[in-house]
Amino acid sequence: MVEEEPICESNEYRCVDGTCIDERRKCDGHFDCPDKTDETDEADCPVYCPEGLHQCENKKCVEISIDQLCDGIWHCEDGSDEYPERCGCTNRLTEMKCSDGKQCVGNHLKCDGNVDCKDGSDEHDCPLRCRSDEYMCASQTQCVNRRVKCDDYEDCLDGSDEQGCACDSNEYRCIDGTCIDERRKCDGHFDCPDRTDEADCPLRCTSEQFMCASQTECVSSSVKCDGYEDCLDGSDEQDCVCRDDEYRCEADNHCILLSSLCNRVRDCSDGADEIGCPCHDDEFECLSGVCILASQRCDQRQDCPDGSDEQSCPCRDDQFTCGDGHCVSSRSRCDQRRDCEDGSDEANCREYFFTISAFGLAVLGPCLRQ
Repeated sequence: MVEEEPICESNEYRCVDGTCIDERRKCDGHFDCPDKTDETDEADCPVYCPEGLHQCENKKCVEISIDQLCDGIWHCEDGSDEYPERCGCTNRLTEMKCSDGKQCVGNHLKCDGNVDCKDGSDEHDCPLRCRSDEYMCASQTQCVNRRVKCDDYEDCLDGSDEQGCACDSNEYRCIDGTCIDERRKCDGHFDCPDRTDEADCPLRCTSEQFMCASQTECVSSSVKCDGYEDCLDGSDEQDCVCRDDEYRCEADNHCILLSSLCNRVRDCSDGADEIGCPCHDDEFECLSGVCILASQRCDQRQDCPDGSDEQSCPCRDDQFTCGDGHCVSSRSRCDQRRDCEDGSDEANCREYFFTISAFGLAVLGPCLRQ
């Protein structure tokens, strides 16, 4: 036979083991239940923190000063020392406090269709929002599909979806029923409240743009006939003809002004606009026709594209001229090492033989090496 658990009186507390004790003995600091549950979490006893300690919402006591409350730093594990219900929001102008008082969110998150407060209060009491493909009835309590606007059937309970539907022959009717001047359709400006007057319009390019042949793309007029296909269909590089005042670069078919020829600036990618130009008196003409500064001639650096500025150069005073015209340091002359490719730096050198006697170093005589 199963024993029935005792039922406690209204002025009694029922221990977990079923024992009934006087309600006043619950949470009195003494164990009165046989299972001691009258003084544990099961009894939900209030926590009294010692003087100098702060009681967090999770009933834990932490040692913080009054100045540390609402200082922006969590000292309680549950963050209750920084709850907005106690501290308020950091910026009251840009933030709202959630209904539970435990969180602040930006005002811009209010009624944005996403729950940002843990209690969802940022999405409470929000005005009705219709999707872009819906029409809001005049009552602002109902949304209907835009396709049923002005279809001769009242879908809105207030019938507003069938109001103001007739437009004149010279007018364009927006999907929301608004009538605008037909000439405002596809003029690049939104005139319909729902912006439908600029939907499904042919592409329009500005005066500074080139419309590609596909009529689905605009590119800058400056890239027309520049040798590179900027339009996906390549139409910006078709039927390119340079004007009478222009010069066509051979490498990329790019057109440049005739005034850009021989201006010492490479406007063509291959520098063709600077080839064959007469050089100034203070310049050196490379074999390729390019002009460089005369001071760059024979400076041991290749400045001409073909390197002709470093060919047939006279040797300096501190250099030795090899038989083939190349220059080597004068110190390389007769150092018993071939520095010239033709070995001319070691030709006609005198070798001296030395001997050491009791009287010192003596030169016995030169030998001529052929």
